[in-house]
Amino acid sequence: MDRFLDGLNAVNRVMFTVSAFLLAASVFVSFFNAVVRKFFAGIGGFTWAEEFSAYCCVLMLFIGTAYLELTNQHLRIGVIQFLVKNEKAFKIVDHATRILRGVLTVVLLGVVLRYGFVVLQHMYATNMLTYAMGLPKLYFFMAMLVGFAMTIVIWIVMLVFFKGKEVERWSLSR
Repeated sequence: MDRFLDGLNAVNRVMFTVSAFLLAASVFVSFFNAVVRKFFAGIGGFTWAEEFSAYCCVLMLFIGTAYLELTNQHLRIGVIQFLVKNEKAFKIVDHATRILRGVLTVVLLGVVLRYGFVVLQHMYATNMLTYAMGLPKLYFFMAMLVGFAMTIVIWIVMLVFFKGKEVERWSLSR
Protein backbone atom coordinates (compact mmCIF):
# COMPACT_ATOMS: atom_id res chain seq x y z
CA MET A 1 0.00 0.00 0.00
CA ASP A 2 2.84 2.38 0.84
CA ARG A 3 4.35 1.82 -2.59
CA PHE A 4 1.03 2.71 -4.21
CA LEU A 5 0.74 5.93 -2.18
CA ASP A 6 4.37 6.80 -2.94
CA GLY A 7 3.72 6.25 -6.65
CA LEU A 8 0.57 8.35 -6.50
CA ASN A 9 2.47 11.14 -4.79
CA ALA A 10 5.24 10.96 -7.40
CA VAL A 11 2.73 11.23 -10.26
CA ASN A 12 1.01 14.10 -8.47
CA ARG A 13 4.32 15.95 -8.08
CA VAL A 14 5.09 15.47 -11.77
CA MET A 15 1.68 16.87 -12.70
CA PHE A 16 2.24 19.84 -10.39
CA THR A 17 5.64 20.45 -11.99
CA VAL A 18 4.09 20.25 -15.47
CA SER A 19 1.47 22.80 -14.35
CA ALA A 20 4.19 25.14 -13.14
CA PHE A 21 6.06 24.72 -16.43
CA LEU A 22 2.88 25.50 -18.40
CA LEU A 23 2.38 28.68 -16.39
CA ALA A 24 5.98 29.74 -17.01
CA ALA A 25 5.69 28.96 -20.73
CA SER A 26 2.48 30.97 -20.99
CA VAL A 27 4.03 33.97 -19.25
CA PHE A 28 7.20 33.79 -21.37
CA VAL A 29 5.36 33.51 -24.69
CA SER A 30 2.91 36.28 -23.76
CA PHE A 31 5.77 38.56 -22.72
CA PHE A 32 7.66 37.79 -25.94
CA ASN A 33 4.56 38.51 -28.01
CA ALA A 34 3.99 41.83 -26.17
CA VAL A 35 7.59 42.90 -26.78
CA VAL A 36 7.31 42.07 -30.49
CA ARG A 37 4.08 44.06 -30.76
CA LYS A 38 5.56 47.06 -28.96
CA PHE A 39 8.93 47.33 -30.68
CA PHE A 40 8.18 45.78 -34.07
CA ALA A 41 4.81 47.27 -34.94
CA GLY A 42 5.05 46.06 -38.54
CA ILE A 43 4.97 42.42 -37.40
CA GLY A 44 1.94 42.90 -35.17
CA GLY A 45 2.67 39.95 -32.89
CA PHE A 46 2.08 36.29 -33.39
CA THR A 47 -1.38 34.77 -33.48
CA TRP A 48 -0.08 31.40 -32.39
CA ALA A 49 1.36 32.96 -29.21
CA GLU A 50 -2.06 33.93 -27.91
CA GLU A 51 -3.49 30.52 -28.71
CA PHE A 52 -0.49 28.81 -27.10
CA SER A 53 -0.82 30.91 -23.93
CA ALA A 54 -4.52 30.17 -23.68
CA TYR A 55 -3.95 26.41 -24.05
CA CYS A 56 -1.14 26.53 -21.47
CA CYS A 57 -3.40 28.24 -18.93
CA VAL A 58 -6.27 25.82 -19.50
CA LEU A 59 -3.99 22.78 -19.31
CA MET A 60 -2.33 24.15 -16.18
CA LEU A 61 -5.72 24.35 -14.53
CA PHE A 62 -6.85 20.86 -15.43
CA ILE A 63 -3.53 19.15 -14.75
CA GLY A 64 -2.98 20.97 -11.46
CA THR A 65 -6.45 20.20 -10.10
CA ALA A 66 -5.44 16.82 -8.66
CA TYR A 67 -2.60 18.41 -6.67
CA LEU A 68 -4.88 21.12 -5.34
CA GLU A 69 -7.53 18.61 -4.35
CA LEU A 70 -4.99 16.42 -2.57
CA THR A 71 -3.48 19.28 -0.59
CA ASN A 72 -6.81 21.10 -0.08
CA GLN A 73 -5.34 24.31 -1.48
CA HIS A 74 -7.98 25.07 -4.11
CA LEU A 75 -10.40 27.97 -3.97
CA ARG A 76 -13.78 27.33 -2.44
CA ILE A 77 -16.66 29.19 -0.88
CA GLY A 78 -16.71 28.69 2.87
CA VAL A 79 -20.35 29.39 3.71
CA ILE A 80 -20.47 26.76 6.44
CA GLN A 81 -17.95 28.52 8.67
CA PHE A 82 -20.35 31.46 8.93
CA LEU A 83 -23.39 29.30 9.62
CA VAL A 84 -21.92 26.93 12.22
CA LYS A 85 -20.48 28.74 15.24
CA ASN A 86 -19.61 25.74 17.43
CA GLU A 87 -16.08 24.54 16.59
CA LYS A 88 -16.81 20.84 17.23
CA ALA A 89 -19.97 20.97 15.13
CA PHE A 90 -18.07 22.86 12.43
CA LYS A 91 -15.45 20.09 12.19
CA ILE A 92 -18.17 17.46 11.78
CA VAL A 93 -20.07 19.46 9.16
CA ASP A 94 -16.84 20.37 7.35
CA HIS A 95 -15.79 16.71 7.22
CA ALA A 96 -19.23 15.65 5.98
CA THR A 97 -19.25 18.29 3.25
CA ARG A 98 -15.71 17.28 2.25
CA ILE A 99 -16.84 13.67 1.82
CA LEU A 100 -19.90 14.83 -0.14
CA ARG A 101 -17.69 17.02 -2.33
CA GLY A 102 -15.38 14.07 -2.95
CA VAL A 103 -18.19 11.72 -3.93
CA LEU A 104 -19.77 14.32 -6.21
CA THR A 105 -16.40 15.08 -7.79
CA VAL A 106 -15.77 11.41 -8.52
CA VAL A 107 -19.24 10.93 -10.02
CA LEU A 108 -19.27 14.11 -12.11
CA LEU A 109 -15.70 13.77 -13.36
CA GLY A 110 -16.45 10.12 -14.11
CA VAL A 111 -19.27 11.23 -16.40
CA VAL A 112 -17.08 13.93 -17.97
CA LEU A 113 -14.28 11.39 -18.44
CA ARG A 114 -16.60 8.87 -20.08
CA TYR A 115 -17.94 11.38 -22.59
CA GLY A 116 -14.52 12.92 -22.93
CA PHE A 117 -13.32 9.68 -24.49
CA VAL A 118 -16.15 9.92 -27.02
CA VAL A 119 -15.07 13.46 -27.93
CA LEU A 120 -11.45 12.28 -28.04
CA GLN A 121 -12.36 9.57 -30.54
CA HIS A 122 -14.19 12.14 -32.66
CA MET A 123 -11.17 14.45 -32.58
CA TYR A 124 -8.95 11.60 -33.66
CA ALA A 125 -11.29 10.53 -36.45
CA THR A 126 -11.72 14.05 -37.85
CA ASN A 127 -8.14 15.22 -37.19
CA MET A 128 -9.27 18.48 -35.54
CA LEU A 129 -6.51 21.10 -35.52
CA THR A 130 -5.97 24.26 -33.50
CA TYR A 131 -6.64 27.40 -35.50
CA ALA A 132 -3.35 29.27 -35.32
CA MET A 133 -0.76 26.62 -34.47
CA GLY A 134 -2.23 23.85 -36.61
CA LEU A 135 -1.59 21.20 -33.93
CA PRO A 136 -4.01 18.35 -33.32
CA LYS A 137 -6.46 19.31 -30.56
CA LEU A 138 -6.31 15.68 -29.50
CA TYR A 139 -3.10 16.27 -27.52
CA PHE A 140 -4.51 19.14 -25.50
CA PHE A 141 -7.72 17.27 -24.80
CA MET A 142 -5.85 14.13 -23.72
CA ALA A 143 -3.99 16.15 -21.09
CA MET A 144 -7.29 17.38 -19.66
CA LEU A 145 -8.63 13.84 -19.46
CA VAL A 146 -5.45 12.72 -17.68
CA GLY A 147 -5.96 15.55 -15.18
CA PHE A 148 -9.57 14.51 -14.62
CA ALA A 149 -8.58 10.85 -14.20
CA MET A 150 -5.88 11.80 -11.70
CA THR A 151 -8.37 13.91 -9.74
CA ILE A 152 -10.73 10.92 -9.59
CA VAL A 153 -7.91 8.67 -8.35
CA ILE A 154 -6.88 11.27 -5.74
CA TRP A 155 -10.43 11.54 -4.41
CA ILE A 156 -10.91 7.77 -4.29
CA VAL A 157 -7.66 7.45 -2.34
CA MET A 158 -8.67 10.26 0.04
CA LEU A 159 -12.12 8.78 0.58
CA VAL A 160 -10.98 5.18 1.04
CA PHE A 161 -7.62 5.47 2.79
CA PHE A 162 -7.94 8.81 4.58
CA LYS A 163 -11.71 8.63 5.21
CA GLY A 164 -12.17 12.01 3.54
CA LYS A 165 -9.90 13.82 5.99
CA GLU A 166 -7.54 16.52 4.85
CA VAL A 167 -4.14 15.23 3.76
CA GLU A 168 -1.16 17.26 4.94
CA ARG A 169 0.97 18.75 2.17
CA TRP A 170 3.38 16.12 0.81
CA SER A 171 2.32 13.78 3.62
CA LEU A 172 2.25 10.86 1.23
CA SER A 173 6.00 11.04 0.76
CA ARG A 174 8.18 8.95 3.02
